[in-house]
Amino acid sequence: MKRSSTNGRTLPSEREALLQDFALSATTRPLNREVIDRSRCELLDKLGPEVLVEAAGVVGLFECFTKFVDATGRKANSDKIQNIMAFVLSAQTWIYSVVSWVYRQEK
Repeated sequence: MKRSSTNGRTLPSEREALLQDFALSATTRPLNREVIDRSRCELLDKLGPEVLVEAAGVVGLFECFTKFVDATGRKANSDKIQNIMAFVLSAQTWIYSVVSWVYRQEK
């Protein structure tokens, strides 16, 4: 996927791809620290520290939900997990877009 930016701003498709790369690198087992570090640095460089903190929070919540499911002994359907993860990432991207828009309006 080719990613681009305009006037230093990251395009929505690039934002989504960066967030997905980060989420997948942080939730894939076994953990690969090099892959996580690479995706984290790219997210930080292109979208800034605020987005990195929000994305890390979403990944942390997702991990927490996974632990709850594991603690109950229930086996989650991997397709459902991927759908949930895609929804959470989409919601986070939408929230970021709205917050960014509001912030730009206040300037």
